[in-house]
Amino acid sequence: MKWQVDSELDGYLFGVNTIEKRLTNRNYIARFYLFILFALVVNIFGQTAAKSTGDEPIPAKLMRLIDLELENATIIEALALIMEVGEIDLSYNIERLGVDGLINVDTTAISIHTALKLVTQQSGTELKITRRGSVLILPGSPQHRSLTGRITDAENGDGLAGR
Repeated sequence: MKWQVDSELDGYLFGVNTIEKRLTNRNYIARFYLFILFALVVNIFGQTAAKSTGDEPIPAKLMRLIDLELENATIIEALALIMEVGEIDLSYNIERLGVDGLINVDTTAISIHTALKLVTQQSGTELKITRRGSVLILPGSPQHRSLTGRITDAENGDGLAGR
């Protein structure tokens, strides 16, 4: 009977050792997964930071040199000329760009990218280069303006209470 007790104790101790080994292995596995999770988080934040800087690489097609002469041109005329001379495609919405400002540029041997930056600065629009190399001309951000006046009821003409 003593032998049976010893074998039971040995089995118990053997089981404890096995559990300790399993816990140790789980500890290493948990550390490994935490390391992988940390690496993913760093990678995601790194990509987000790169996106937010707006420093997309300039495509080679925009580094070609052109001569540009614009005198009192609208944004549409300027973009059309740059597309023709530079042999590139641009994406923009004619209706949203507006034709308020006039553009004046007279320069030789400048990159298409620089020409587009000059035109967008003078017109109040934005130049955006996508990750795939597409060139977008976007309407500029609206300027902050203040309004003064009085809000009235359409039926009786009474002003808004409290102001």
